[in-house]
Amino acid sequence: MIICSIIAIAVFIFTPMSTAIDFSRMPINLTNLQELRPTIDNVRWNDNSTIVYRNINKGVLKLNINTMNTELLLDKSILLTNTRYLSSPDLRYFALLKQTTYQISEKFNTTYSISILNRETQVIYKVGITKTDDEAQRIFQWSPSGNDYIFWQDGHIYYSDSAESVSSVRISGEESSNWEHGIFEWLYEEEIYGRDSNAIWWSLTGDKLAFLSREKTEQKSVPLVR
Repeated sequence: MIICSIIAIAVFIFTPMSTAIDFSRMPINLTNLQELRPTIDNVRWNDNSTIVYRNINKGVLKLNINTMNTELLLDKSILLTNTRYLSSPDLRYFALLKQTTYQISEKFNTTYSISILNRETQVIYKVGITKTDDEAQRIFQWSPSGNDYIFWQDGHIYYSDSAESVSSVRISGEESSNWEHGIFEWLYEEEIYGRDSNAIWWSLTGDKLAFLSREKTEQKSVPLVR
């Protein structure tokens, strides 16, 4: 302890103030924290010649790598009021997800109020069993080859044959509180599948769908003794 104290005193005494403090640098404050974020993120290929990405100053854009021309797909004002977005394969529709759960204890069970925006007509369609604002979903996935989609609500998986469909069909098992479909329980989600609770998989052609069904009463409990 004595040696550490001597070293600390020596550093304090012999370090020049001009070296310790660089007055030419501006300190970070709340007004410029935004500047530390990258302006471009969520970059992905849409097809062999098109890249879709988000520019936080503009919105969601499409880049043609052959001509290097860009097209605005979704204005940034829409992104400010929604948590996430998912575009359909043909980029005609955008699913807009607005988070409805914010408690830390619910981080593995986050739900969203989901709407679908038609970019051409600007008409919005609700996602859900009854297509109302008071519903919440946990999973939404576009088909990889069309504008049909599936969503998870109240323990079951539902399918809609188009983005503008007025009804949805339940494709998971019979109604039962003992069964849960389409999601992993917390152990598989956190430790095995990389924090992704989705247990639903489209085929590459979009004509088949695989999903997990599990009976919750059959899960074993393992007590941990201190």
